[in-house]
Amino acid sequence: MCNASRRKSTRIPFRKRVRFGAKSLKYMGHSLNFSLHGMVIESAKLYSPGSKVLIEVVDNLNENFDETLPSVAIGTVVWATRGLGVVQSGKMGIRFSKTSKPLKSFYKSRTTE
Repeated sequence: MCNASRRKSTRIPFRKRVRFGAKSLKYMGHSLNFSLHGMVIESAKLYSPGSKVLIEVVDNLNENFDETLPSVAIGTVVWATRGLGVVQSGKMGIRFSKTSKPLKSFYKSRTTE
């Protein structure tokens, strides 16, 4: 379980469609929340902890941001958990190593950090 006090920045609700993958953006999912340092993604495809992933936010951030610049990040899976029963999807936590300017700007517009 992730200890919120260890986080470097506050997570904010962020329900957006994302494409992601290890070498290319081949899988789809939804983000649940994000911060300057990470994101939780819900998807049928999960990577194992330690895996490197590329992420692109498909949905527009909002009307105040230049959508010609991609909203992308690179990170490492730190945890992954599959749903119980017949649920095919699961969740994974990603720690960012790089994030694009649009994602940083969007986050800063929503927080005081």
